[in-house]
Amino acid sequence: MNERGGTNNTFAYINKLVAFASNGPPGQIFISASAEGYNDANWYFDDSKINVTNTGPPISGLGYLAQEGVWSVNSLATVFYSYNSIITNCTNVAGYYSPGVHNNEFTGGYPTNRQLVALLK
Repeated sequence: MNERGGTNNTFAYINKLVAFASNGPPGQIFISASAEGYNDANWYFDDSKINVTNTGPPISGLGYLAQEGVWSVNSLATVFYSYNSIITNCTNVAGYYSPGVHNNEFTGGYPTNRQLVALLK
């Protein structure tokens, strides 16, 4: 949502779907990331926190534990994990985690306001 703005993002997305349906050929609308070559195969886990510099992966961090969980199911999975650098660009996203506090880099609502590039593509 838009932090204090409420449901503006939801309404914008619904309006986008309405535009697809009203402007496209009947029965021909198909929304698919995989049709454009995205296979949703990459996992992104970010344990970076405001004013914290880790000397190594925080093994009790939720991002670290999520990484271990994915690898316990698929040891060949593509996982991007960070504990000191903010992940700002993702593609082919299967999953994403962040504590939501990033060194004042992002404002509230960052996952939906394009400060985190490509997650919305």
